[in-house]
Amino acid sequence: MKPAPSLGITGELKLSNVPNSYGLYYRYNSNGNNDKGEWHRYSSGAQTGTSVKLNQESLLADLNDQTKAIAGDVKTEAQKISYPLTKTSGIEFATTADAKAATIAADKIETTATFNFTLQVKATLEVTVPARISFGTDVLGHSSGEATRTVAINEIQLAQKSVADTGTAEAPKVTVYNPLLNGFNLKLAYPDANEASHNPFYITNNFKYNINNVAPLPLAPDKSDGEWIDGILKRDTTAQSLETRMGDNPLKESSLQLHLPYRNDYQISTDPYEAPMGWQLTL
Repeated sequence: MKPAPSLGITGELKLSNVPNSYGLYYRYNSNGNNDKGEWHRYSSGAQTGTSVKLNQESLLADLNDQTKAIAGDVKTEAQKISYPLTKTSGIEFATTADAKAATIAADKIETTATFNFTLQVKATLEVTVPARISFGTDVLGHSSGEATRTVAINEIQLAQKSVADTGTAEAPKVTVYNPLLNGFNLKLAYPDANEASHNPFYITNNFKYNINNVAPLPLAPDKSDGEWIDGILKRDTTAQSLETRMGDNPLKESSLQLHLPYRNDYQISTDPYEAPMGWQLTL
């Protein structure tokens, strides 16, 4: 578990005309109203000096959690879907004559000075997905059984972004880069069931999928219009938190299995059988 400063969120207060010893209290100011609640003591004792480092993990994490992320327009490019996210939160500080109380009611605090600043966090929720998944050339065989592909789907943090890719057509993977642990829902599209009568991926009830250990279901049902499979990987929209809260909101992971049975009535092709994959990311 890494501290919030490792994500680039730090701060420092520069004060002037303060007593030799004083208490430093804070309260959040994110809702734009006058009912801001109690003042909380920043440190366990009195402050001295005119410079205060803001590196307390709980304060920075809570500050980030005061508001939900505002998403920009979705951007879709080759094998990548992304949303720009912005979170804006406010905090107010006050210096007091003493630092004894852990909290002070809003109407009881006697301050020597108050001041506030705004924290704006910008990040991108980004998903890399495979466009096609290969089952090779041997699925036309007469043997019984099936060819299976497993897609590893993982939510990652900044330290892992350098390895975020789609794998290969034979060993595909999906990566959700989500540094703010923002809520999302990743969906998979059904292929069009009417494209080709002997294409193994479009034969009704032939091409199947399952998420983790549930029973496999047909990926291409007898429908003319596409349909989205919900929750291939999903994070609750209310669970937005920094890495300091990952004990309560751990990174998500899922395993998607795709099944194609061996049959001797598929259309003949010397090229590998590659299934087209459609993906949708919603917030």
